[in-house]
Amino acid sequence: MGQVALVYSLSGTTHGRGSGGLSAAASVATAAPVLDGVWFCDTDGHWHWLADSFASYYRLMIVHLGILGWQYIFTPQGLDALTMQWMRLYCPQRLMLDLQNVRPAVHPPPPPSSSSKPPQPPQAR
Repeated sequence: MGQVALVYSLSGTTHGRGSGGLSAAASVATAAPVLDGVWFCDTDGHWHWLADSFASYYRLMIVHLGILGWQYIFTPQGLDALTMQWMRLYCPQRLMLDLQNVRPAVHPPPPPSSSSKPPQPPQAR
């Protein structure tokens, strides 16, 4: 279903490691800008930002009731049919809010109007 990763940068403090400070590898790793927060890696290997801290992520998980695959609401892929069904059953208000605010593209396209012609099948030659 994907993986969730907590990303954080190390500060210049020793955090109880004694007076040795940070290792050379850690100081090199923090030289580049780090986007702290909780990230979700979907099955295609693309990373999506979910929250700025673990506490925020945990709150999101609680309001989505921990339903398997809820993180996909924050991806271009959107929710799969099974996750959508579970969310409609257990947290329909949250699903509606997510679909309106975060993923407007998840909504199915509107049905064709009655005045439009249905597509014609290709004709054999």
